[in-house]
Amino acid sequence: MNFLARAKGRMVNWMKFRAGGARGGRRAYALAMVVILLMVASVLIAVMLDRANNHRLTVKRQLQQYVEEQVGRGMREAVEAWLAFQRGEDLREALDVDGRGFSIQVDSGGVAEGQRVDIYFRDAQGTILAELAGLQQESFKIAREALIALREENGRDWKRFTRPEGPVAVSVRTASRESLTAIVDACLDGMGVPGFVDEMISARGGEVSGFSDMTQEDFARLVNNSGLPPEAQSRLMMALTIAPSLWWVEARSVSRDPDKPALRFGGYAIIARQGQARPATSVRRASMLLTWERLPEE
Repeated sequence: MNFLARAKGRMVNWMKFRAGGARGGRRAYALAMVVILLMVASVLIAVMLDRANNHRLTVKRQLQQYVEEQVGRGMREAVEAWLAFQRGEDLREALDVDGRGFSIQVDSGGVAEGQRVDIYFRDAQGTILAELAGLQQESFKIAREALIALREENGRDWKRFTRPEGPVAVSVRTASRESLTAIVDACLDGMGVPGFVDEMISARGGEVSGFSDMTQEDFARLVNNSGLPPEAQSRLMMALTIAPSLWWVEARSVSRDPDKPALRFGGYAIIARQGQARPATSVRRASMLLTWERLPEE
């Protein structure tokens, strides 16, 4: 009897142990499922927050771009208004020694509020015109021959001495030796090119002399005394100029607030003096400003 009682007790204990183990396994399984669900929920929340942040940044960039476009448009209108006021005058006489034409103070709010915008001008006609579409026969021939000479003399670096806008004539005041050599070569077919280029550079006051006092009369005298044939002199007078009409205009904002970005816009403008016909360019446009775009930060 004692033996049966002990066996019965062991059986009862073993059954209790099996029941406890089953309950523990179910609890462990439930805990693992809870952990997995929490991980999935965390991933979903992180994805949703990331998408919301990306959307916020996209909206902010679009708003910033829109505001900057409006600021650039306002700068352009200010430049055109100032140029209209200066119409017919010698632009060089209205510029400071550093090329600044005028400044405006922005107080209307927005990204440029509290900033000063300085407008600078520089002679942009000192290189060879690379866009030849729409040019008349003689101008087309001179420009094409100048590009050929430029490539032959400067190799892979020739594009550095070209421009996309403006008339064929090259500014004697600001042209580099490379540009002067190419345009003179196109006019003289290689005849006496180095000597005449040296005389021009000497007459204007050196290698770089954007504000030279050389006048149109001085240049005409230089051409007449060159001893070149009349046809060559005529081509030189057409392909070279002392009074450039193509200018590069640049608007730069200046702010004492480091949190407000400095904006730069720029473009080409055709600005003819009084008595000077609007020059023939490869593309005709109604506005004095041919191009206007946002420029990268310096």
